[in-house]
Amino acid sequence: MQTVERFFKKHKNSLVKEKRFYSQNIRHQFDLKRNILEADKSKIHQRKKEPYLYSKLAIISVEVLHYFLKHKSRDREAKKLKNQIEAKYNLESYSFKPKEISSKKVLKLFKSSDEKELYLALLTLLGVESYFEDNSYREMLKLHNQHAHFFRPEDLYEWIVYDILVKKYGKEAIKMKSTYYYTIANKDREAKPDFIITCKDENIVIDAKWKVLKTETQISFDDIAKLWRDKILAKANKAILAYPQIGFKERDISLELMNKKFKFKLEEWS
Repeated sequence: MQTVERFFKKHKNSLVKEKRFYSQNIRHQFDLKRNILEADKSKIHQRKKEPYLYSKLAIISVEVLHYFLKHKSRDREAKKLKNQIEAKYNLESYSFKPKEISSKKVLKLFKSSDEKELYLALLTLLGVESYFEDNSYREMLKLHNQHAHFFRPEDLYEWIVYDILVKKYGKEAIKMKSTYYYTIANKDREAKPDFIITCKDENIVIDAKWKVLKTETQISFDDIAKLWRDKILAKANKAILAYPQIGFKERDISLELMNKKFKFKLEEWS
């Protein structure tokens, strides 16, 4: 908490930098000189002003503090610090969710030694590790001098399921958090199934849920819809919802979604 407070006391408010670009539509300030010199008249040169880095760091820090206050502690100092940062910075130009903190895109925002110290402090407040990502898997790496205040149980459960899958299928058969892109109503979206297993003739999509199912009525339709979407995107022939505890007999379930049959299985893994 002190690291976060020190950082924002030392650094000034957000700066603004100008970005030059061209497109076929006018969306920002017209760059007269560049358009006169441009031979290709289909290119419309423009300028726009963007908030410099520190406003983004402020938004990330505020969201982390908000998560910390909501899920871990009602600490007065944390609330006071959150309010101070919100009052000082313009936080409307950049959106951030705490789960994005481990992405390379966010990590690249923290460049100087002070910023990296801030990043480490935010990770500690969230109770998460630093992740290395590539196209097929995500590997957890421990940062030095880091002590988590708490861990998200749903993330830990995913790693329990991962260990079970490694014993059953081997590491080479497992893809974790692979990204699939799709479009709905002209909007680009992405999906990241928890696990995809490719083994012999089987292609299995698995979604790990940190929930206790006492009855079948407690199965969330959102969870079913997500599994159905992931099964289609991954071109899987099997789908499984995994839970740490199920209070009834595990079984196959068949539903009709969008006039098509969707079969999946409930399994207890712990």
